[in-house]
Amino acid sequence: MTQEIIRATVPTNNKWHTEDIEKKAQELGMEKGEFILKAVDLFMGLDSIFYLKIKLKASQLHIPLWLYIQNKLVKEMAQQAAEIELGISKPEILSEFMMIREGEIERVLTGEELFNNLKDSYVANIKASEKY
Repeated sequence: MTQEIIRATVPTNNKWHTEDIEKKAQELGMEKGEFILKAVDLFMGLDSIFYLKIKLKASQLHIPLWLYIQNKLVKEMAQQAAEIELGISKPEILSEFMMIREGEIERVLTGEELFNNLKDSYVANIKASEKY
């Protein structure tokens, strides 16, 4: 495929401008073009239903989408760090990255399919525990 040019205009009343993109890209150790492509890659990879769910959650909390995503990840990382610090960390299966095989093709579950699979697993675990 040949190179393609994507043009976008940043509105004058926007919270950030091209100088901000360049500065942030540099902070993250990237060139501006790489930064923009990674941002587009992030959204291109999102499952549509998942995007609508996180967009709704962020909206309900009156926060930007990036803040919702970042803080959910920070919370998980902090919990893992606390368990390591207290010596109660145990090896775990990362169920959010489970692979399935369909014929000759292996893929990672994601989006609505992963959501339903994990939710069903959590429901079964809760029902089997003393908490239910």
